[in-house]
Amino acid sequence: MKKDITVELGSLKLHGNVLDISTRGNNIISEIVNITYTKNEAESLEKEYIVWDNINISSKDSFYDYACSFFSLGFIRGKRNLNKRLKELKRVLKKDGKLFIWDLHIPSTTLFGDFNVIAKLPDGREKRLNLRVKLNPFRVKFVDMLKLLENNGYKIIISTISNNKYYIEAVNIKEEKDEDGSGGP
Repeated sequence: MKKDITVELGSLKLHGNVLDISTRGNNIISEIVNITYTKNEAESLEKEYIVWDNINISSKDSFYDYACSFFSLGFIRGKRNLNKRLKELKRVLKKDGKLFIWDLHIPSTTLFGDFNVIAKLPDGREKRLNLRVKLNPFRVKFVDMLKLLENNGYKIIISTISNNKYYIEAVNIKEEKDEDGSGGP
């Protein structure tokens, strides 16, 4: 039996360049950008939808105002792999850019689970995302995700956890250091 998880996205406002990160092929964030803005406004924004199966993002440094991961980062196996992706994400996210993460919170000993994520969109529609989770002892836990974000120069603004889901809102606060560790020229 599938467990329903409802996510309210009606108040999410993304003004600027948006990176929609996915490892499962969902594009709910891109839909929100298209709903929120008029056609002309949406066309003037840079938005990119990526399926994050590899580590490198082709965008230039400090390009995106927002990066959003809607039930995607939790499918990356292990802290080391996730850490590499967070470093790459930091590279393309502007200083003071925001990172939004919605993901599953399930015990690493769970053999399998079927989840029906119900996203409530700004225009009142609901979009469903079906997730099947198999045993993954390398799934990054919520507290580990918070530590990885802080270690990579993000300030946690909001972090909540309930009913098999978590939400994190973080801001990119730390400059990337150059190879010599100076942070600049």
